[in-house]
Amino acid sequence: MNQFLTSVTAAPAVLILTALSACSDDKKSVPEAPLLGTLTVSESKNTSENAKFELRNGACTKNADTGKVTVNLSQQGDANKTAQIAVSIKDFQSTAKTYTCKQATDNSKTADSVGGKYDSCAIEFKVPANAAAASVNTYAMHRSEVAVKPFAYAGECTAQVTTATPNIVGKISCKAMVQTGLEGAARNPVDAGVTATVTADFNCTP
Repeated sequence: MNQFLTSVTAAPAVLILTALSACSDDKKSVPEAPLLGTLTVSESKNTSENAKFELRNGACTKNADTGKVTVNLSQQGDANKTAQIAVSIKDFQSTAKTYTCKQATDNSKTADSVGGKYDSCAIEFKVPANAAAASVNTYAMHRSEVAVKPFAYAGECTAQVTTATPNIVGKISCKAMVQTGLEGAARNPVDAGVTATVTADFNCTP
């Protein structure tokens, strides 16, 4: 009789322990994706933007026909609310090289055309507009679409590639990037005095 009671009373305890174990497994966090790069914003008039961000989403791509390389990296989470950087290099070489990113001369000429956009390379980054991270502000050294009103970029911007194959490894340094997007929409008008500096690094496989 005692053995029967012991067996009966022990069963619920086993069930409880099993249930607790299952709950514990459910609460395990999803592992972070590998770190692909970082983005650091400084000298912004919006002080909440001055911060360092880890980039774990995105990829590098290389066009086999044109040789153009693009790097698009972002934080984990909603792309409309997280920091991200876009790098484009037209004349990518298979060896280490520093590229000077310049706005095309016709990019700032007329409102209804973006012209050639950029020479050699282009950088654009987005950063949470505020602590609530409800949207992002965009900064660039060129106009990527006609919705962005004409402006002339007066800063200095470089993309230094230290390893070209098999991974693309590099660093970005761009001063006085102009705010072209405000809280998720094209800024109108663009004020070339509203700027921020960005440094970044990346390491990804095309």
